[in-house]
Amino acid sequence: MPELDALRGLFLVWMTFTHMPTRFSDFVNQPFGFVSSAEGFVFMSALLVSRVYLRNAQQNESGLLGKLWRRTLKIYSYHLSMLAFAFTVAAAFAARTHRPALYNLLDFYLAHPVVAIIGSVLLIYCPPLLDILPMYVIFLFFTPVALSMSVRYGWKWILAGSGFLWLAAQFGGVQPVCVAGGLGRRAMAGSEVDGGRDAAGAGTRVCGGAVRCGVHVLL
Repeated sequence: MPELDALRGLFLVWMTFTHMPTRFSDFVNQPFGFVSSAEGFVFMSALLVSRVYLRNAQQNESGLLGKLWRRTLKIYSYHLSMLAFAFTVAAAFAARTHRPALYNLLDFYLAHPVVAIIGSVLLIYCPPLLDILPMYVIFLFFTPVALSMSVRYGWKWILAGSGFLWLAAQFGGVQPVCVAGGLGRRAMAGSEVDGGRDAAGAGTRVCGGAVRCGVHVLL
């Protein structure tokens, strides 16, 4: 499936240009409506996973469960590593320099470190720019269940459930995983806006985009 991998690579390049603080980003950031390269990459990743593991689901469901859950743990370990860096090196630098573009991204952790650490390990609290891997962890964790259901009952129930969740999310009935728990996400959303106004905000967004693209490559 080299064509699909090439298309995923194109989405990575697209994401990089979107996060660069240039006029070019105005043309690549959701040029066709509320659809971006991130959604395209997630869709292509799901398509590739289904094509690779659907045959395993038909032949050996228990083996499929082990493979995908081991991969889930691997991605979760990447998330913990990035959190450890953010809560140590980045947080120490932010506390020392008080640069708004970085300090505001970690303000909740700096104010409530114990709650932030516990919440982040449980995928409840996600610092800005570090909320991508939890999505992959959740999706990949439930992928064996979805593939097994597709083999037993067909795709209609899975598609119906996905459509229902999507509609519920449009009207606020479903909240993202990193919004739950009342751990100051509203304050952090405001911090992202303040950080964007800071002169160093552009550099922060570029670094965040680079981190995301690097993580996508690992996946």
